[in-house]
Amino acid sequence: MQSQQGKNNNIKLRAYAKLNLSLKITGKRADGYHDIDSIMQSISLHDEIEVREAASGIKVKCSPDIADNIAERAAKTLLDEIRLVKGVEIHIKKHIPVAGGLAGGSADAAAVLTGMNAALGLNLHKHKLIEIGAKVGSDVPFCLVGGTCRVTGMGEMVERINPHSSGAFILVLPKLQLSTASVYGEYDRVGAGNSTNELEAAAIKVAPEIKKIIDSLVKATGGNWQMSGSGPSLFMQLTDISESEKHVEAINKLGLEFHVVKRMDQGVEIV
Repeated sequence: MQSQQGKNNNIKLRAYAKLNLSLKITGKRADGYHDIDSIMQSISLHDEIEVREAASGIKVKCSPDIADNIAERAAKTLLDEIRLVKGVEIHIKKHIPVAGGLAGGSADAAAVLTGMNAALGLNLHKHKLIEIGAKVGSDVPFCLVGGTCRVTGMGEMVERINPHSSGAFILVLPKLQLSTASVYGEYDRVGAGNSTNELEAAAIKVAPEIKKIIDSLVKATGGNWQMSGSGPSLFMQLTDISESEKHVEAINKLGLEFHVVKRMDQGVEIV
């Protein structure tokens, strides 16, 4: 059992979304999962998490509510791993869209692991949290490290690299939800296509509206738009945040939800 020294019973955190600046599929394993080679980037769009120690059990309150919340699985995995008979209350306020290719659930799980480590005074090393996170979800290790990283394997191998030169992005959130499993399944049928994100062609097969939205954004802004993860979220890189001003009106006219976001150097932040 871990030491309970120095615990703080109420921890507030920000769980930052991620973008896949590039995504290659490098193989398929015998269990059906795929290996990847991706440059991932934390961005300022975030969920708000609160973690409190409780006498027993795991209670998760999420607004809006989400079925099969990965954050609860993260909490259970951590408690089981260290054989700690304690409870925890978790409150999540969602801003990152669900099933958007932005690792919102994984970011929440990473924040829960970080918050429990602090709230329960566990003093676990980051490497241990990453090991636990890899058992919860493939993007959780990256979300625990954050910043700009090269991520390989099934997501468990995370290497910090020099920050990407772009300091900001315009992020567009189509009103679609794409199942990661369905996009990977389609990838196995149609292959990589010619995008920087090798899942993009498969996502367009699953949801042809994505191609229409990309075409309209390219026409409106003259920029290079690409999809993050398994989609459908789309982004354009900017040299700096002020560059967004010339594109805001054009994107507004398309009636699309969008955010101007900054590059972040961490995936989870205690506030």
